[in-house]
Amino acid sequence: ESLGAIELTFVEAALGLGLVALLITYLPTIYSAYQRREREVSLLSVRAGIPPSGVEMLVRFQLIGGIDEMADLWSGWEEWFVDLEESHASMGSLAHFRSGPPENSWVTAAGAVMDGASLLLSSVEVEYENVLSLTKTFQVIEQALGPILTVRSSYSGVAARA
Repeated sequence: ESLGAIELTFVEAALGLGLVALLITYLPTIYSAYQRREREVSLLSVRAGIPPSGVEMLVRFQLIGGIDEMADLWSGWEEWFVDLEESHASMGSLAHFRSGPPENSWVTAAGAVMDGASLLLSSVEVEYENVLSLTKTFQVIEQALGPILTVRSSYSGVAARA
């Protein structure tokens, strides 16, 4: 074989090893983002049942007399949606990592939180501060889900063309 072919083979092997090394160093970042996403989903099962439901969340908070103190819940989920936007927009494959048990899906949990917030705004008389907090939360959710839905629809478009 010629010297050029040997050099090309060496460069290909080095690039392959480099890509494997990059993948291995990237895995902890993906796993960390996955863990952050799933932590809040697991905590929601206590507050909203399994599978999570917006109605069940409001019923449970009403039973313990905490409807007026739900502002902390909304701000926590607001941070979760912001983190979701950052992690899932930069690591698009993370949206395809499914949650552990099917009844604790991150998509279902996000829907239950949005349902609970919508029901609270539309059907329950709450303090003015909570209404402002919820309105801000919906704006954050809208901003957070936009890039994720764009990434998911682009994957769907690639799959449809294949």
